[in-house]
Amino acid sequence: MGKRRKSFSMGKLLMYVAPVVVAIGIQFLFVYLSWMPRSEEVALFYVDLELVVPVKTREEILIQPAPSPNELAKWFEENAECYGVPRRTLEYIAYCESRYNPTATNGKHAGMYQFNPTTWMATRGRMGMDPNPDLRFDAEEAIRTAAFKISNGGIGAWAYCSSRLAMKS
Repeated sequence: MGKRRKSFSMGKLLMYVAPVVVAIGIQFLFVYLSWMPRSEEVALFYVDLELVVPVKTREEILIQPAPSPNELAKWFEENAECYGVPRRTLEYIAYCESRYNPTATNGKHAGMYQFNPTTWMATRGRMGMDPNPDLRFDAEEAIRTAAFKISNGGIGAWAYCSSRLAMKS
């Protein structure tokens, strides 16, 4: 897995870390407190954080073994509960769009939920997560992102499948 280096100011760091608690390897943080001899004011100096964020390449994502039915069931359950959406809805849209195939493609649409790159990047940005469109091919990330999107905007993004789901209800 490659590594991407990014530098963040404290403000940017808080913007990225506050929405979601994510395990990130912090390479260094230097905070120095010193007393200024003449004014006796406290000065706080810091060097920007350099974070090392693991980045999966498309090839690494595509060579992952297909998720087992048990893994899929676990991810559907966890994300349905986390985002307050019906598990059945998450499962049905994934089945309707790709037959649960995380490597499915149709033009620019890809993954289990057939996200287009623009929608994926916008949704992941709102989630505070890596917007890399290649992650559409990662079943767990796709389920998480679809659950977030459904919880924030309903199932209208999947017009065909949501209309079929409505007919089944």
